[in-house]
Amino acid sequence: MISVVVPIFKVEQYLINCVESILNQTYKDLEIILVDDGSPDNCGKMCDDYAIKDSRVKVIHKANGGLSDARNVGICAAHGEYITFVDSDDFLDENMIEYLYTAIRKNNVDIACCQRQEINECGKLLKSKRKYNTLVINGNEECMHEFLSNPQMDTVAWGKLYVTSMFDDIRYPVGRYNEDVFTTYKLISKCKSIFVGENKYYYYRIRTNSIMTTTFNRKHLDAIVGNEERAAFIKDNYPKLQKLANAGILYAVNQCVMRMISSSNDSLVKNLDVINKLQKYYRKYEWSFICGPSGIKAKIFSLLCYFNLRAVVFLMKKIRG
Repeated sequence: MISVVVPIFKVEQYLINCVESILNQTYKDLEIILVDDGSPDNCGKMCDDYAIKDSRVKVIHKANGGLSDARNVGICAAHGEYITFVDSDDFLDENMIEYLYTAIRKNNVDIACCQRQEINECGKLLKSKRKYNTLVINGNEECMHEFLSNPQMDTVAWGKLYVTSMFDDIRYPVGRYNEDVFTTYKLISKCKSIFVGENKYYYYRIRTNSIMTTTFNRKHLDAIVGNEERAAFIKDNYPKLQKLANAGILYAVNQCVMRMISSSNDSLVKNLDVINKLQKYYRKYEWSFICGPSGIKAKIFSLLCYFNLRAVVFLMKKIRG
């Protein structure tokens, strides 16, 4: 049996699409755990209706505690030998779970991953030039190396099938943004082998009001904290991969800076203390980032920020109007 954990909060217009895509999987031996995270809309009732229609559906109603808390509750309730996560505004190709399950059993791996297909709020496919290959990674340190360097291995929790026992001593950090950054590397550190598939079987919805696309919030700095924790773990356990881990810190810094630049309601003065803090990261980790796996545009941007982050933010906000 495979447990499918779905944290649910204020996604009334997307929930049917999500749950139906799980119910209609070609792989049928599923335990579908719908975690109603205190959603104030009609989601709770919709979940209960699904539990009446299909015996595989289990509903948990709880007070709102955030995405990490909802996932953790789902993990504790899971009885499957394997587990996967689905965000409730996304949906799956009907073959995804069978594809990942077959990959795990055929290749005797600990985690199997597929790729994402990005869609807009209306469900329209967004074009992507990325090309993927299928690969099996063997060896614990090699698994961590690929995780830190290969863009096909995303940090996100979803789009992956895990051996459930991997979560015996691992949970997502409650109250943090970018919770996956704090967690996925710990799971990778337990792996002897990983399957990475080229198929785009997870449909990821880009929403204008989601955590990942909203205007800059100081909680977005959590991604940097998570990457610092990961870098400290890598230093202790995989010292040869230290530069790659440090590059991840600056990647998170770049993302925060770009979000600040694109936020129309965030003045330079308001976030000056944040900018000064981020400038120190560029001065400390720039060389690791330049030597890392990011693209040339990101490296040029980071190099400009290394010299004068405040000027870069000011000029780019002016250019954007």
